[in-house]
Amino acid sequence: MRNAAGHRMGLNRIIHGAVRLELTGALVEELVNDAAAAGIKLTDVESRGAYVLRLTVDERDLPALRAMAEKRYLDVHQLALRGGSESRAMLRRRAGLLVLAAVTGMGLFLASLFIWEVDIRGAEHVSRGRILRALEDSGLHYGSFWPALSAGEIRNTLLLRLPELAWASVNLNGSRAEVLVLERSEKPEIYQQTDFADLTAKTAGIVTRTAVRNGKCTVMPGALVTPGELLIAGTVDSLTAEPRKVRALGEIWAQTFHECTAVCPLPEERKTGGGRGFSRFAVKIGEKRVNFYINSGNPIDEYDKIQYEIKLGVPGLFTLPVSLIGEIFTEIRTVPDASTRTDEITARLKETLRQGIEGEVLDETATVSESDSLLTVTLRARCEENIAVLSK
Repeated sequence: MRNAAGHRMGLNRIIHGAVRLELTGALVEELVNDAAAAGIKLTDVESRGAYVLRLTVDERDLPALRAMAEKRYLDVHQLALRGGSESRAMLRRRAGLLVLAAVTGMGLFLASLFIWEVDIRGAEHVSRGRILRALEDSGLHYGSFWPALSAGEIRNTLLLRLPELAWASVNLNGSRAEVLVLERSEKPEIYQQTDFADLTAKTAGIVTRTAVRNGKCTVMPGALVTPGELLIAGTVDSLTAEPRKVRALGEIWAQTFHECTAVCPLPEERKTGGGRGFSRFAVKIGEKRVNFYINSGNPIDEYDKIQYEIKLGVPGLFTLPVSLIGEIFTEIRTVPDASTRTDEITARLKETLRQGIEGEVLDETATVSESDSLLTVTLRARCEENIAVLSK
């Protein structure tokens, strides 16, 4: 019972307020008797000498106690105030923050009911644009109300629209949609083992090794072969019957020599940084963009532009339909270019060469020449590759 009474007394002081006072004057103890007769409850009464008394009273009884103190010519000093008008004033000062917090919470809740981010994973050959269009046909798009969507229907529509996909999964997590896809593998070449075919050389080279799985090898390591020369014959001799016709299978590896040439105009000027620049900002709300700058139609062709976008939200949990966009512009300056684009062109020639052979590059050299405002780069390479192809 004491705990309950103490708890009620604590709540009463928080609601109505408790004032700590110091009373000074002659016969200050008589004020305690006057307060008791008037029904005013005093607590924590503490004597600080013959003429000083400290006590605590409810804030609502403070005016009546002051009036009694004035009749007895006592000085009243307020030491502290807890709860009551102080708490109400604080709540009034915080009312705007409370309303803002409530509105923000409601906004976050409403925003989490719509799709603001679509994360697509697993697509290598099917473009993101095609997948997004297929998702829009199923009802999943930027700003769609996800509780009304069905992940199963979206998945089925996606597979129907894109036959290149073998499997798909759609997960709706608040304002994020996670789409996982698996593309179909290319079908292997199907042929009959009885189909007749020879393997011939696609390019000239010096044979280094052979690996025959079906048919008759017609070359040996160290042999020099020319384009179109027979490497593995599909006609196999038999000791007891006529020669058999089979499909030749195998690999013939040879050292080959390639030469690639690229020609382009000599560059006269090149861009360099260090010029003047400026930045500008914008906010994207849904599909609408609000620019914090003017004269957005002015030409900016003489500037390099770097744009970045920051989406508001918690990564992996939800995304808000609000993005901060920043654009950095740097003035373009051109200076005479004494160097050439040799390295860039050589790198492209090497990449083209590696994509065109079934093997590896053993060594390579590049030569550069300039004439008539033209830059000529020639790449010569020695490779080891499989030169056996089906004859036509």
